[in-house]
Amino acid sequence: MSVIVKGGGESNYTPHPEGQYAAQCIDVVDMGWQRTTFGPKYKIRIVFYCGKTEAREFEGVTKDVPLTVVGFFTASLHEKSNLRAFARSWRGADFSDDEVRGGFDFDNMVGAPAFLQVEQSSVDGKTYANIVSVMRLPEGMSAPASPDYERVCEREGWQGPASHPDEMTSRTEPDPSESAPNYTDPDDDLPFRLAA
Repeated sequence: MSVIVKGGGESNYTPHPEGQYAAQCIDVVDMGWQRTTFGPKYKIRIVFYCGKTEAREFEGVTKDVPLTVVGFFTASLHEKSNLRAFARSWRGADFSDDEVRGGFDFDNMVGAPAFLQVEQSSVDGKTYANIVSVMRLPEGMSAPASPDYERVCEREGWQGPASHPDEMTSRTEPDPSESAPNYTDPDDDLPFRLAA
């Protein structure tokens, strides 16, 4: 049996436009364990919709799809973690000791409004949109209406978060103690990137 791998083809990915936007959190994705240059890290991504859409063709039918901007984070509420700083700025308040000790369910942030500053950058000839700041939505502003978007965890074929890379071959079920890691390492490599 052959396994043929080719280079990346043309992408229909459009980076989110730069600017300041009233936004709504439309998804929080538990990515599970991801390999990074700092070793395996448990990651989440937070997906925002700022009211921008793009016409795309699917099987001969053109429809408007939401443009999203995404933040990628190591799942940690350590006082120096990027996720904690991001969420503190977004919520307008730090986490309580009980939330840090007991854990905070970021799924509760789906539907929450935010005010984002989005900038673009280029890496290896590709343009990405980055969330450079977040804050509570100013009083009097409203977030865009929720788009036609299916959350990743509700999509057909979603397998759930990735297992720990070192455990994938030795164990089919992850150890329950690994399901909610508590990093003291504050590193978040490339914490703010855009995904379509």
